Amino acid sequence: MYRETGKVSAQLIATSLLFSCLSLVWFKVEVRAQQQQPSPTVAEGAAARERGIKLYEQGEIKEAVKALREAVKQDKNDAAAWYYLSIALNRDDDVKGARKAAEQAVKLRPDSAPARAGLAYLLLLSNKLGDALREAESALALNARNTEANYVVSVVRLQQGEPSKALDAIQAALNSKPDFPAALLWKSQVLLSLYAEAIDSLDKIPREAGKQVVARLPKLLKGAAESLEKSLQLNPSMPEAELWREQLATLRVYVQNSKEADPGTERTVFMPLELTTKARLLSRPEPEFTEAALNARVSGTIVLRAVFAADGTVQNILVLRSLPYGLTERAVKAARKIKFVPATKDGRSVSQFIQIEYNFHLN
Repeated sequence: MYRETGKVSAQLIATSLLFSCLSLVWFKVEVRAQQQQPSPTVAEGAAARERGIKLYEQGEIKEAVKALREAVKQDKNDAAAWYYLSIALNRDDDVKGARKAAEQAVKLRPDSAPARAGLAYLLLLSNKLGDALREAESALALNARNTEANYVVSVVRLQQGEPSKALDAIQAALNSKPDFPAALLWKSQVLLSLYAEAIDSLDKIPREAGKQVVARLPKLLKGAAESLEKSLQLNPSMPEAELWREQLATLRVYVQNSKEADPGTERTVFMPLELTTKARLLSRPEPEFTEAALNARVSGTIVLRAVFAADGTVQNILVLRSLPYGLTERAVKAARKIKFVPATKDGRSVSQFIQIEYNFHLN
C-alpha cells in the first residue's frame, strides 16, 4: 500500500527492538525450603541449572538449552531453571518453546515480577497482545519499576494506537534503567510515531492550530535522534545496526530542515495539498520475506516516510514503523527503487513528502 497521508496503522512492530529485553532480566528466585539433605534428583537438577546458567552467560546457547532441559527434567519444580530455559530457548529462536517454559516459571512463581515480564515479552513476540499486556501489568502490580514490563506495555500501547501512553510507559522503563539500549531505541520509535501523528493532523486542522503542531515537530525529531544516538553508542553491534545508523543520519537531516515546515518560510519539500500535481507512481518493487522472518512467522506493516525528490530519486527515508528479522532493511531497499514522476508546483518539479507502507502477511 502506498499513501500520501493518513493515520499510521497499529500493527506488530519492531519486536527486534526487544532483542536484549529478556536476556537482561535476572530471575531472583528465593531458595526453596529444602531438607538438609535434598534428594539426589533435586541436587542433580540444581547442578544442571547452574551449569546451564553459566553456559548461557558464556554464549553457549545450545549447550545451555541442553543443560537446562536436564535441570527441569530432574526437578520439575525448579522455577529458576524453567525461567533460564525460556531465555535460552528464545536466544535459540524457539519462541514457542520459550513461551511454554516461561509459563511454567510463572505457574511456579506467580509472585515474580521478572518471570511475568519475561512471559509478557514472549507473548508479545507471538503477537498475543492482550495476553502480553495482562502479564506486563501483573508484573507492574508486583513491581511498578520493572523495566521490561514497562517496555512491553509501551510496545502494546503503541500498537493499539496510543503513542502518548506508549511514551509514558517507555519513559518509566528508562527512569528505572537509563542506559537500557533497547528502551532508548524504542523511545525513538515512539517519538517518531508522535511525529507521524502530528504530520497527519496538519491536513485536518485550521491553519493557526497547524502552526502549533508544526512548532512541536523539531522537538519530537530531536528527541528521537538523541535516543537513537545513545542507543547506538551503548550497543553499536545491535541487530540491523547499519539500518539504524542510516536512520540517525536521516533524522539529523530532518532536524536540520525542520524549520522549513513553518508556513512562514520558503520550503523545498511539500505536503500533498500544497501541490499542483502530486508525484505519480510508475513502479513500486515489493520486498520479500527473509527466511528468518518466515521461520518466526512475523507479520505486520512497515511504515516509512520519505521524500520523492524533484530529481526523481527517493531520499531521506525515515522508518516510522519497523519489523524484525531483516524485513525493515528489505523495505527500505525496495523503497529506494521506486520510480515516479515528480510532483509539480507552479509549473516546476518539486519534492514531496510521501508515506509508504509495506504489508507482510502470512497465508
